[in-house]
Amino acid sequence: MARRRQRILAAARQIIAARGYEALTMRELAQASRVTVPTLYNLIGGKEAVLAAAVEEQTARFLAGSSGGAARARSRSSAP
Repeated sequence: MARRRQRILAAARQIIAARGYEALTMRELAQASRVTVPTLYNLIGGKEAVLAAAVEEQTARFLAGSSGGAARARSRSSAP
């Protein structure tokens, strides 16, 4: 189930980046994600929930990368 969710969110980010949030339809997202529309609603919810989940996932990735970079920078700056 986690892979399907990731596939849905990746497709959502791609569609939104290409045409904008307003152009995103749940039917198109379901087709791009290779799931049915009911499955899409069961796994994620409506259009607003898709956007929120995509933003949350992307933010988590960014923060994970940023904290790793900050830790590396601190260790380099404390080296003799």
